[in-house]
Amino acid sequence: MSKKGKGERTRERILEAAAEEFASRGFYETKTIDILSKVGLTQPALYKHFPNKQSIYCELVDGLHVKFRRLIETARLGIGLTDDDVSAGAKEAVIHVFNLLFENPNVTRIAFFMDQNAENLKLELVKLIQKNIQSEQEMGYIRSDISAEIAAVCLVGMIERLTLEFLLPGKKSPESLADDVFGIFAPAMINKGSEPNPIDIIKHLE
Repeated sequence: MSKKGKGERTRERILEAAAEEFASRGFYETKTIDILSKVGLTQPALYKHFPNKQSIYCELVDGLHVKFRRLIETARLGIGLTDDDVSAGAKEAVIHVFNLLFENPNVTRIAFFMDQNAENLKLELVKLIQKNIQSEQEMGYIRSDISAEIAAVCLVGMIERLTLEFLLPGKKSPESLADDVFGIFAPAMINKGSEPNPIDIIKHLE
């Protein structure tokens, strides 16, 4: 076992223990000693990895923010897709969102619901999804008469409530929830059987 490997594992254990404490107690009620007791470390050993409780918390929250940005930005559909490709790509993107939220339920509880900046994260997601929808409208995949902003707000709102009511309590799986969301939104939004406008494609590539 290399020193680096051991250090990385210790760091992961600290983050996992901290996420559990923050999710159950909140930031202010969680004490450093609570985290230490879970991982069996002394304070000097903890400080080798994190200078304080705030830095642990920020890494957990910021980590989810970064993953969400990457996920939404890479979910945008490309040009020249068939109807089946569009449907499959859209559904896969929704599955990835729920999988990310289910990957670490404690981090989701903290960053998506408890953190004082949770609303800012959701607003950022709305903007990113809105940008994707607008791009896909230009490609002819999504109906042009739909408000991209309203659709994005509805999607994020639905994801938020379904995560809280069904995903985190374990009542439904990410795949099942994605089926539900896709079943509601796809018929209303996806522009079946239409050909992309060549002018819009050129504008999209510029």
